[in-house]
Amino acid sequence: AMDSLLEQTVADFELIISDNASTDGTFALAQEYARKDPRVRVCRNSENLGAVNNFKKVLELASGEYFMWTAADDAWHPECLEVLGRELAAHPDALAALSGVRVVDVDGGKDRDLRFQSQADPTVKSRLAASCLFMSSKKLNYFICGLMRRELLARNVGFFEMGFTSDRLFMCLMALAFPLRYVDKVLFEKTRQRPYDLRHASDPHGRAIARARSAGIYYQPLVYLCKNIPRCTDIS
Repeated sequence: AMDSLLEQTVADFELIISDNASTDGTFALAQEYARKDPRVRVCRNSENLGAVNNFKKVLELASGEYFMWTAADDAWHPECLEVLGRELAAHPDALAALSGVRVVDVDGGKDRDLRFQSQADPTVKSRLAASCLFMSSKKLNYFICGLMRRELLARNVGFFEMGFTSDRLFMCLMALAFPLRYVDKVLFEKTRQRPYDLRHASDPHGRAIARARSAGIYYQPLVYLCKNIPRCTDIS
């Protein structure tokens, strides 16, 4: 992940690593990269904050015009940041831009490309129709991995809550409030893993997902949408 980011055709950026109290060799590896490349900044949490809270932590540490959450098991083609940055610059009202996605199955399943074309393209939809796409079976929740306007994201990240389908629910709300942009070129490789709560049972976010599953997986999304959709008029 770090190699593919540091090899981007756009070089003027900061790579912030928020080590979430890891217990393996992650922190040492991150420090090694920071010694070799001044663009890398490493911070370490004294305890596991949970995935969503760590997402928020790394956003707080950022200062650039654009921002992108990046996972440790994904990869980006060299021109990804350049292409998405150009797309946002051309559409100053948009919150986020995403390219086509190659889904790599870590369990040995068949890799596949996701192209959000035609009726799956939020760019050609009304805000309401685009928002509804995020609650469909289409994998538009990958927009959480897109390039975003940092200040706009920071003002609204409070809507990003721990629990089942948190990325999908957050982007569903953001799509209702802001335009999104899609670039029909595969520039991002997303690793498909087992469910988060099975891989990270002790993580606070993992526990929140497990609680949602035990209460009925549709309960939490319904509560979230009923609570937050009326607040869309307050989104800055």
